[in-house]
Amino acid sequence: MIRKGEWHLIRAMKNEGVSVSEIARRMGLDRKTVRKALSSDSWPDDDARVRVERPSKLDPYKPFIQARLEKAPLSAVRIFEEIMRQGYSGKITVVKEYVHSLKEEERLRAVVRFETVPGEQSQADWAHAGSLLVDGERRIVYAFVMVLGYSRMRFVTFTHSMDIHTLMRCHMEAFDYFGGHTREILYDNMKTVIDRPKGIDSPAVVNRQFADFAGYYGFGVDSCWPYRAQTKGKSERLVGYVKDNFLKGRAFESLEQMRREGLLWCDEVNARVHGTTGKIPREELAKEGLIPFAGRDYDAARTSVRMVARDCLVSYEANRYSVPWRLAGRSVVVRDADDGWLRVFLCDELVAEHEEAKGKHQVIINPEHLVGLLERVIGGQRKARMVERAAPVQSPRLVLFGREMPLVTVESRELSYYEEVAG
Repeated sequence: MIRKGEWHLIRAMKNEGVSVSEIARRMGLDRKTVRKALSSDSWPDDDARVRVERPSKLDPYKPFIQARLEKAPLSAVRIFEEIMRQGYSGKITVVKEYVHSLKEEERLRAVVRFETVPGEQSQADWAHAGSLLVDGERRIVYAFVMVLGYSRMRFVTFTHSMDIHTLMRCHMEAFDYFGGHTREILYDNMKTVIDRPKGIDSPAVVNRQFADFAGYYGFGVDSCWPYRAQTKGKSERLVGYVKDNFLKGRAFESLEQMRREGLLWCDEVNARVHGTTGKIPREELAKEGLIPFAGRDYDAARTSVRMVARDCLVSYEANRYSVPWRLAGRSVVVRDADDGWLRVFLCDELVAEHEEAKGKHQVIINPEHLVGLLERVIGGQRKARMVERAAPVQSPRLVLFGREMPLVTVESRELSYYEEVAG
């Protein structure tokens, strides 16, 4: 026999438009049991004998336990230790049973609660997507996924990095694909988003740079409780769907090919009936009421400070790029916007721009950066020789016992002079 809470949840999901088969799948029940619950106007046990509940030693502590579990998914042992300090004298088995019942009700309520309203929430996540051979080197590929909670519109793209700059660019690509974004996005506790996870008595601390990005576009950041992955089940299921339906059995020659085919795949699956909602995500997108996308104008470029070497080159990711020779010895900023180009700035002035090298240990030189350098070197050598010829010849000095003694300069003559005198 189902419990009273399950009976109420079955009827609540039915009112939300969830099918009998889907209710049975979500709650792990037989479809006959679900139909029986829907056919009765009251919980079956209400018509049975009235149960007399005996008072329990745990009763005074139940409000405290409920409040603690609402803040964090604490273990029954932890709850037992806390109420013991408050005077509880009962057994731990009673506490375990009560905590288990509360967590089970929370899990069942989550089935309905996470059926979000239009435009309210989307979920984002990373996943490993194998590797690619790039310029003779095997590089790991990551998949970024985002799914809209209400319409189930899905987006996927692929990268070689999961750093915060790549994450922000992936968000802008997803916003562009959807035509906007939800009021809130749910994440797990990835380091590029969350500096410190939620605590029992403290909210999560969002990474400062990502908080600036979220504030720029106007969406809220929410995170899951640690070790509670089912909270963002939509993105978890999308990750599995990408691996099983898109990646399995396919071969790719480049990251660009993966991205192109990934978007085509998204177009296809978003035009098909969704297995859970029974609706077509592309058609339901119009009901989301997304916040319009402001455009990809947020500065998500990767920047780093570099010192220009004496050979007028700056090093970036195992390659070297030229800058104007007058900047040798100066500090410059290298900006990588992930568009295939590197740009070098001195303060706010763009001083060099190069197409990013393919592979490593390459030297990329723009001949214009060396114009005037050869004339300067030749002119410097000529000037040095002129200074050397014009420098006065100093007489040698002799220092004895700390005193400088004058030296007599002996006149030197040709040998022919002495031969003439001797003759």
